[in-house]
Amino acid sequence: MKVANYEIEPRANLSGADLFNSGLCRADLSGANLSMADLVAANLIEADLLGANLIRANLYGANLSRARLAGADLWRANLSRANLSEANLLETGIPEEEFFRAEAAVKYLFMRTIGGGTVVVARLLGAFADENTVWPEGFDPEAAGVIFE
Repeated sequence: MKVANYEIEPRANLSGADLFNSGLCRADLSGANLSMADLVAANLIEADLLGANLIRANLYGANLSRARLAGADLWRANLSRANLSEANLLETGIPEEEFFRAEAAVKYLFMRTIGGGTVVVARLLGAFADENTVWPEGFDPEAAGVIFE
């Protein structure tokens, strides 16, 4: 699949790619390098981003609903106003010890998904938020490492 002159495929090197407002619904970007990519307002519904490098990617307003993000590196990614509803942040096959190998400063967010009662884990150290970000009741974003713009 080709989008904005970029070949969209597993393990693609899309570092710094301009994918602003791109239609990437159900795209297989597993293991892809999307570091510093412009994904503002991109449609990533049900996209497979398993193990993708999203370091410093700009996902402002992107639709990541039902996306597969397990193992993705979101360090300093801008997720302001992004839709992460029903996104899969933790695959059942990933051993718990994978999360404990991270630095001691890494914080975890536990959210309950609507309906299923499934606990999902996300690392938020270095994630960005603003005054419009909505948090689950009782959650302390600063303690979880969120940076406010």
